[in-house]
Amino acid sequence: LEDRVFYNEDDDSYYWDEDNVPRSDSIPPYHSQSRNWKVPDGVTFGIELEVYVEDAEQAYANRVSDIIGERDGSLDDYHGVEFIGPPMLYDDYFKPTNPWKRTLEAIRDAGVPDKQGDGYGIHISVGRGALSSEVQARFILFINNCQDFSEWIADRPQNRWAEYDKKDVAKVTRAMRFVGNGDYWGSKYAATHVTSNRIEVRIFRSTTDDMLFQKNIDYVASAVQYAEEHLFVEDMMSVSNYLAWLNKQEKYAALRAFVADKGKEFAEQDERRKLWLS
Repeated sequence: LEDRVFYNEDDDSYYWDEDNVPRSDSIPPYHSQSRNWKVPDGVTFGIELEVYVEDAEQAYANRVSDIIGERDGSLDDYHGVEFIGPPMLYDDYFKPTNPWKRTLEAIRDAGVPDKQGDGYGIHISVGRGALSSEVQARFILFINNCQDFSEWIADRPQNRWAEYDKKDVAKVTRAMRFVGNGDYWGSKYAATHVTSNRIEVRIFRSTTDDMLFQKNIDYVASAVQYAEEHLFVEDMMSVSNYLAWLNKQEKYAALRAFVADKGKEFAEQDERRKLWLS
C-alpha cells in the first residue's frame, strides 16, 4: 500500500495520485518575467523551448540564469515548463558563453527525454529590425509554401499551434512594410507569427538533443540568408533550389547533416512538381 500512495510533508497527508499532491511552485507564471535583454546589432534569433519534465523544479533551478523559465497555460500544470532565451546572433550559439548549452544539459539531467510529444514545441523568433520588408516576405513565403519540407525538418506536422498558410506574395510583402507599433499580422498560431519586432517560427517539435536543437536554428537562419540572397519569389518557392544552395554553404553543419540522407528525395519531388505544373 505504501508504494501506491504519495506522502506530502507540507500538509502531513497522503494522496493516491501523485499529480494531486499540493506542491510549492518556484516556477514563475506565464509572462511574469522581465524580457529587458540587450539586443545585439544584426539579425537575431531567440528561442522558446517547451518541455514536459518529471522534476520541473529541478530543471528550472539548474538552468543558466540568462534563460527565463515560466509556466504556460498550454502545457501540463505540474510538469510543463517553457524556457526562454535572449535574442542572439547566429554565431553566438557556437560560443562557450551560449547559455542554452548548459541549460539543455540541466534539463536532460532533470529527466527530460531528447524528443518531446507533439504538443511541445520550439519557437524561434527572428528579429525584424535588421531585415528589409522584402526579405521578411520571402522568408515567410518559403517556410509556408514549402510546407512538406518544413514539416519534415521540424519533425512535427501542422497542428492548431502552428498552422501553415500558402500566402499571397503581394499581401505578405505589403504587410511586412506596415506591421509595427505593437501590431501583429496573421493568426497568433500561424507557422510564422508576425509581431511588430519579430517573426516567430512555431513549427518545430521540442527537443533537448544538442544537434537537433541546432538543426532547428540552422533551418531558420539559413532560410533568412536564402531570402536575402534570392530576389525572385519563384526561386524561393523551390526546395531543390534551396538544397542546392545549402550544399554550397560552409555554415549550418547540423542541418546539412540532417538533410544529407533524405534531402535528395525532396529535391526530386520538387522537380516532379515543377514538371506537373509546366
